[in-house]
Amino acid sequence: MKIENNHAHAITYYGATNIHCFVGIFLSILKTKLNKYSSLTAHLPLEIQHPAIFKNIFIGNLYIQFGELLKHIFGVKLYWENSPLLEYGTWKLKYGELDWENIPEKICLCLDTGHLILGSADIQEAQSRILKFNDYFSNRIKHLHIHENNFISDEHLKPNKVLTPSILNTITENRTYIYEK
Repeated sequence: MKIENNHAHAITYYGATNIHCFVGIFLSILKTKLNKYSSLTAHLPLEIQHPAIFKNIFIGNLYIQFGELLKHIFGVKLYWENSPLLEYGTWKLKYGELDWENIPEKICLCLDTGHLILGSADIQEAQSRILKFNDYFSNRIKHLHIHENNFISDEHLKPNKVLTPSILNTITENRTYIYEK
């Protein structure tokens, strides 16, 4: 588990949801509770983000339901992050941006700005994506992972060109966040 500013990132397996994922979310929630971390962020399952490739939406929803149940049992803040699958090493989008249609309605989200910037043609498109996601999921976004990249590879750069002070003020208002390294 990666910890930044007392916010934990769940154990992630970067593949189709399987028994290891269920064990991983259980252990991540347990560690979050025991170590009194402020929150835990888990990647949305690939079956939800890329249903055309990972064709078992049922297992993706089951994994989210399991995480949500554990969240309530252990009393931790759990946020589900937009995290489309990336190519190992290059950190480029493997299957394009995620499909927003299958995200369950009653879960709290983590907006990862860098993941949303990937694949944009330019600064304006990246800003538009971030603001559109922010507007569409406004009541459900509770936490942010803030960083930029070169539109191609998830480099985790400091906010500079895409994330203007105005955009940062808009997306961080009444939300927790980290500047992800």
